[in-house]
Amino acid sequence: MRLWQKMFSISVFVLLGLIVSCALGFAQGEGNETPAPMPSNPLKLTLKLDKKTYKPDEPIVVQFQVTNTSKTSQQLAFATTQHYDFEIHCGDLKGPVIWRWSKGRLFGQVVIQQALSPGQEITYKETIYPQDAKHPEGLPPLKPGKYTLLAILTTMPRTARPSVSCTFEVK
Repeated sequence: MRLWQKMFSISVFVLLGLIVSCALGFAQGEGNETPAPMPSNPLKLTLKLDKKTYKPDEPIVVQFQVTNTSKTSQQLAFATTQHYDFEIHCGDLKGPVIWRWSKGRLFGQVVIQQALSPGQEITYKETIYPQDAKHPEGLPPLKPGKYTLLAILTTMPRTARPSVSCTFEVK
């Protein structure tokens, strides 16, 4: 690759990082839905579960939604083909992470740009299965208690990743 091509590629990557870091912020909420975003944050994140209470071996159906609430298009930049991640914490977010959706998964190493028009939303849906023969990488059986699910939009840079959380219980 020629020197000017390398310099151009690096310049584009740095510029992209600056744009994304200025455009993205954090939106966190408690409960099953995120409150309205702060005025400086153009993205509203919503996290919903199919239920509030689960059995220890029951699948958890998750819907993670990202909405552009601004009047301008927002550019989302991802360093890999991974666009989101989920973590389950014991108790609240200060509790230990007991499961991470991305652990053990492979993602393509490619920078992806995704434009989000004003009012446009993206919905990510996942079913978190308990460990069994079909899902050996699944969620280990949960003991009765309270847990927090954290959804993370895995944008660049890593330090400005928007996230939202909700709580659920296992009985």
